[in-house]
Amino acid sequence: MAIELAAENASLNVRDGFRGFHNRVFSPSSFDLGLRNTESRGEAQFGTYEIYLAKLHGSLSWEQTASGDVRAFQIDARCGDIFDFVDGNTATSPSSLIFPSSAKFVDTVGFVYGEMIRRFTHFLSRPNVTLLISGYGFGDFHLNRVLLSALNNPTLQLVVYLPEINGFEANGDPTNLADLRPGLVKFLNLKLPQVAILGGGAAAYFSEMTSHLPDPTILDDPAERSRQIAKALAQELNPTTPTTPPTPTTTTPIL
Repeated sequence: MAIELAAENASLNVRDGFRGFHNRVFSPSSFDLGLRNTESRGEAQFGTYEIYLAKLHGSLSWEQTASGDVRAFQIDARCGDIFDFVDGNTATSPSSLIFPSSAKFVDTVGFVYGEMIRRFTHFLSRPNVTLLISGYGFGDFHLNRVLLSALNNPTLQLVVYLPEINGFEANGDPTNLADLRPGLVKFLNLKLPQVAILGGGAAAYFSEMTSHLPDPTILDDPAERSRQIAKALAQELNPTTPTTPPTPTTTTPIL
């Protein structure tokens, strides 16, 4: 839920598969709906700032109703139940999370989780996609299988941030390879250029990962983008040519 709060603070609209206002029920088609200001250009076209959030293991804000639907509640409506559960005041889980167990894979074939996995798989099959992996230890067989299958996409890049890695050998392998989970070792042993470990130890923390992210592209008009490139090239070839100072812009962090 921290991602949802951060997106709200950054004025980002989140598409998480749920539809409704007071009674938010899972509806896969909501992933395909987006807000866009068709009268504006560039940064003002706020549809550029939508993000899609697929919670592959559920959420503390979800609850399954007696009819089998999965509803999403606002965070402040769930805090009391969550704290009661953490403090041991109740044995009832306040959410529809998938907990680590032998039944985890069976749980994921349910309607909601199955749809989340399907969306994730579809994203990985798109051309020129980069997946940043942070906070995942490669311990879930069903997700590892999705990632291994996705590597058949030759334009996919997997960039891994994993604090469990202590350092790197001269050949690029982690120094503590034998201590890592078999799922991750299998990826590394493939020796594919599509898989890169960019951070280990403190260099793999979320704050370090975000520092490597590029600024978002705010120009959605190819013609305007081409004009700016041409202007930059002209200035490089003829530095005496006067140019109009660039308009200051603000950047939005990518989550």
